[in-house]
Amino acid sequence: MRDSPAAGASIDLARFPWPERWARPGRAVSVLVTAGFATAVVVGVVLLVTGELRGARGALGAGALPVLALLSLLVLRTRVQRRRPSTDEVRAAGSDEAPAGVAVPYRRDTAMLRGLLSAYQALVGLVLSVGGLALLAQGDAPGGVAALIGAGLLAAAVPALRRWAASRGRPPVLVLTPGGLVHRTPRTQVEVAWRDVLSVVPSGGRDPHVLVAVAQRAGAHGTAGRTTLLRPVADRLAPHLAVPASEVVLDPVVLVEALRWYLAHPEARTELAGPAGLDRVRRGQV
Repeated sequence: MRDSPAAGASIDLARFPWPERWARPGRAVSVLVTAGFATAVVVGVVLLVTGELRGARGALGAGALPVLALLSLLVLRTRVQRRRPSTDEVRAAGSDEAPAGVAVPYRRDTAMLRGLLSAYQALVGLVLSVGGLALLAQGDAPGGVAALIGAGLLAAAVPALRRWAASRGRPPVLVLTPGGLVHRTPRTQVEVAWRDVLSVVPSGGRDPHVLVAVAQRAGAHGTAGRTTLLRPVADRLAPHLAVPASEVVLDPVVLVEALRWYLAHPEARTELAGPAGLDRVRRGQV
């Protein structure tokens, strides 16, 4: 059963410095990019309202405004606001996620923005494809180019839309349980026992990830990889568990430290099944 979020729960992020392995958030550049997109939207709206943009230029400007607005919001949420002191959305796991544990969901706002961008991309691709084919049927050669561009946009947008639709019905989440970790995505669910976790490290540089290195124990099911003198049979590495830092609701540095803390304190893992574990993660007492 899911607990309601603690109203106003937050963490002092000064205790959790940004890891050197991750590229430092380029706030100045990100703010400039966001402001540039937002300014373009405002200028475009003013030009359209005043009638400065008409005909083909007006149609092109009107078509570009939603893309610019969505891009500005996406950069704002994933680049400018990369640190997240609020822990309101960290909650107890639902019965469909794990028997008991602390759930760290993926962010719904960024998923929605990416879904809207994909939907708009598909719409533009459909219009270009149909319009280009109509022009081509009338003997207008450039119509073929427009149709090809539209088909390319559609081909790129459809898989993204399918992933977004799947995430709506099966939201991604990382669950910390007394027995280990449960990482659920729209298509897969991976369960890793604490005894098989070798380390938790920040990884990815400019594309930050929380990387959980997993040992595939001898005799366990699954592809373990090549055995070498430096990687004995008992500790062969299985595919790592990677969680995108910009996608989870909990600050990624706090998530790294929480996973490390429970990895180093097996005697405390039972608290993850109750309010004590949830309170520890929400307060960043790791």
